[in-house]
Amino acid sequence: MSSWQARFFSALLRRTFKRRLAAAADAAGARRVLGGVAYRAPKDVTITPHTLGGVPGEWVESRAGGGSVTLLYLHGGGYFACSPRTHRAVTTYFARQGFRVFVPDYRLAPEFPFPAAIEDAESVYTALLNSGCDPARLVVAGDSAGGGLALALMLRLRDDRMPMPAAAALFSPLTDMENTLPSRMGNSSRCAMFVGERMPLAAEAYLAGADPCSPLASPVRADLRGLPPLLIHVGTDEVLLDDSTELARRAQAAGVAVDLRVWPAVPHVWQLFHWFIPEGRESLAAATAFLKKTAAFGAADGRATTAPARPDLEAVIIGTGFSGLGMAIRLKQAGIASFLLLEKSREIGGTWRENTYPGCACDVPSHMYSFSFERKADWSRMYSGQAEILAYLRHCVDKYRLAPHICFGAEMRDAVFDEANDLWRVRTADGRSLTARIVVSAMGALHRPAYPALPGIERFRGVAFHSAEWNHGYDLSGKRIAVIGTGASAIQFVPQIAPRTAQLTLFQRTPAWVLPKMDHPISRRAQAILRRVPGAMRLLRCFVYWRQELGGLAFLHPKLMTLAEKMGRRHIARHIADPALRAKLTPGYTIGCKRILLSNDYYPALARPNVAVVTDTIAEVTEDGIVDSRGVKHAADAIVYGTGFRVTDLLSPVRFVGRGGIDLNDAWRDGAQAYCGLMAAGYPNLFMLLGPNTGLGHNSVVFMAEQQIDHAMKCLKLMRKNGMTSIEVNPQAQAQFNARLQQRMHKTVWASGCKSWYLDAHGRNVTLWPGFTFSYWARMKRVRLPDYRFGRAGDVSHAGATGQAALHGN
Repeated sequence: MSSWQARFFSALLRRTFKRRLAAAADAAGARRVLGGVAYRAPKDVTITPHTLGGVPGEWVESRAGGGSVTLLYLHGGGYFACSPRTHRAVTTYFARQGFRVFVPDYRLAPEFPFPAAIEDAESVYTALLNSGCDPARLVVAGDSAGGGLALALMLRLRDDRMPMPAAAALFSPLTDMENTLPSRMGNSSRCAMFVGERMPLAAEAYLAGADPCSPLASPVRADLRGLPPLLIHVGTDEVLLDDSTELARRAQAAGVAVDLRVWPAVPHVWQLFHWFIPEGRESLAAATAFLKKTAAFGAADGRATTAPARPDLEAVIIGTGFSGLGMAIRLKQAGIASFLLLEKSREIGGTWRENTYPGCACDVPSHMYSFSFERKADWSRMYSGQAEILAYLRHCVDKYRLAPHICFGAEMRDAVFDEANDLWRVRTADGRSLTARIVVSAMGALHRPAYPALPGIERFRGVAFHSAEWNHGYDLSGKRIAVIGTGASAIQFVPQIAPRTAQLTLFQRTPAWVLPKMDHPISRRAQAILRRVPGAMRLLRCFVYWRQELGGLAFLHPKLMTLAEKMGRRHIARHIADPALRAKLTPGYTIGCKRILLSNDYYPALARPNVAVVTDTIAEVTEDGIVDSRGVKHAADAIVYGTGFRVTDLLSPVRFVGRGGIDLNDAWRDGAQAYCGLMAAGYPNLFMLLGPNTGLGHNSVVFMAEQQIDHAMKCLKLMRKNGMTSIEVNPQAQAQFNARLQQRMHKTVWASGCKSWYLDAHGRNVTLWPGFTFSYWARMKRVRLPDYRFGRAGDVSHAGATGQAALHGN
């Protein structure tokens, strides 16, 4: 269903504009009606009159500096009306997204009939190529007649064997001059702008006796083979509906990549009214993503001839888990559409895509493990499972229209900072490349499986897999299964698979503290209350948040862990009757030093007669089992590794090369550290969501990611507002922050002496935030200018200046 703004504006146009246009006696009268459209250009955009190839027009560019992609925009108006001025609402939008936009004031009918407009468009395109525009970073867009003109231009370029643009975006293109398509009359009454019966008059004025079946006059009739990828947007009520749908059908049949979207009940070229109609903003954002994605990755097929000194994109986000999607949503909400999300897989979801083992669920309450701006009333349980969380993330992608911005199968290989131009040069594993002003790492850590270094591990002839790479094709029923590891994953999948196995042998190095999980289904009545009662969801989220924060007290004051330890011991005693097994499962370290696990069915599963817990170390893996340190062999048909993830390898195998050519992996060889877990000194314009020391033991990391996202957006806003092209943290500020952080860490339960995955190879805790999340919120609420350096590419006086000095100087 369309927005009320679209329906209101369509009705308004139908009652006013459409009547005036239908009453126009000739082309001159219609030109006066169409030429009355005006849009005041925003202050951050410059409009410069210019002539290209003998054709007058105007350059439309952002004052903050254009990007590497040039857009040739061909305005609509039935070939007899309008001008670059009438379409500035669209062209200035594209300029603000980093395009260098040229809009030719091509000759109009009836004074200059077919093919004058096509000749002008080709002259301008040729001039752009001759001026040094890389065709791999040159795109074309047009609306209405301008869309048809863009198609005619590309057909002529193909036939003349000239370099083609990287892609084209067509908004309600006029593609049929024969006026035979059904929607011309079928939608005449519903269309907000045009009367179908008068369309032939416009065609006659343009063609002046030329054949309407000519491929250049009616591109929908042409041989469309060899055209670049096309984005086509049209409305259901337009008289030009079939011009788009038939074009898309024929183009796809000709082997052209087509992205067609038919929008319900919007006026013709609703993109012109994006300042009022939300569908207009959404359409232009999708077009921006489509054009930037295609052009930015133009180097993949070897078409790119230059390494651009200007960024292809405002931002590149690596990963599509919670933090990556959250950053993308905030960028769109800020009106920034020039970004892409790089996803190595073919599906979004991050951790919740990778981990699909039986029983996979979150150990943070559902109403906190979600975005604050996208609360969900109908969570089925207090602690949601993997499938429901993944469905929530897909919902966010759909609701916020992120799909056009996602590049699937794009695994990040490296990013190198270009110090001269203040941009990142990003490469993917398959050799594609692009440039971006900022890079946001949202890769997370719970997706790189950690395998133990066991003697003979490669000799095992049975089936072996990690819990994060679950083999769903292998039937565990009646098999002898060895499980190595007793971490957060194992306590979830062991209870699920134990009843099906003939024998399950669990190899435990160190027992975990396991507390009862306060999980239960959420009734439909409760869901209805949350959905219908104003403030109910906010109140519940607030309650859950502060309950979790209260639990954080004990992590900061270890003496308070006594109560939790008593709960853990009672939990073991309640489910484990065998004293020997109970002793094996009782930890000998302070609760909280390692991650506290939550489960109601783990201990009952270990008490089953077909389950054995082995606490002796593993001596070796053989062809058909595992031998422990006492020489006992445990036969196994399959081995499941529940051995966690390489959490402290925050970036590997991705390389971020910053100032001086230093790889961040090398800079962190003695321990990862960052300023607020978000930025690292020497790596400008790089934001690392959920970076070092932003993990939690008591609350939701989604909350932490949101604070980082909001802080990154504040930094980006400061850069754009003041015309800066780089921001980086001061080394002194980073050092002071981490010194205080590690000092606070010494007083927490995590410093009580146990060995855990929270610690790096040097024994430093680089994983967790040693405090309450509200203290992190307070820290990230504002940008502390003295802690940052701002710079402007090519401006020696500003490069590397501290935040206050740079901004005051600007």
